[in-house]
Amino acid sequence: MNGLPRRLWLSHLRLSVVLNASSPIRRWSVAESFRYRYRCTVLGHLLMTIGAVCSAQTALPNQLDLRAAYCRGHLAEEIRFFQSFEDLYRNPPVGPPAMERYNVILDGLKRSALRLDRYLMPRTHYLDMDGLALAAISGKEDHQLARDEVGKCLGREGCIPGAKNWESCHEACVKKSPVMQRTARCKDLSFLPN
Repeated sequence: MNGLPRRLWLSHLRLSVVLNASSPIRRWSVAESFRYRYRCTVLGHLLMTIGAVCSAQTALPNQLDLRAAYCRGHLAEEIRFFQSFEDLYRNPPVGPPAMERYNVILDGLKRSALRLDRYLMPRTHYLDMDGLALAAISGKEDHQLARDEVGKCLGREGCIPGAKNWESCHEACVKKSPVMQRTARCKDLSFLPN
């Protein structure tokens, strides 16, 4: 009984008798057996090849994915830019209020970058990475271009940081720069799904 309980063994025996009685017993010749194994092997290899090709195909990123990658590249450069001023803000003449404002801005940038990462990371498994990488590189390059354009504009207009007209002068320069307008869209991440 092969270690099976008697009741289970009897039901297995009945089932095998019924199955064998309903289908004629067929004995294969050696040639038929070889052909069957060969066909199964070829079919198995074909299915594995098709499965590998289909799983390797990736979808193109949509506008939302590209914008998120662009903003992620821009924010990486913005964080690096702000962190370069950390020593300046840590000096005693600046004072605690400026340091607190610096920390708030830097924390906000890091939270935005984390939110973009949480959106993009699960999509990297099935999206074409070339498009996302190019968008991120474009965001990094635009960050530097925007800084250069606004710096030149501020110099032309005679804007001095800390002066009374600083905010209005800075805003006027930002509005004149098409690159700065592109990067400014990364401040509002409401385009991302919740």
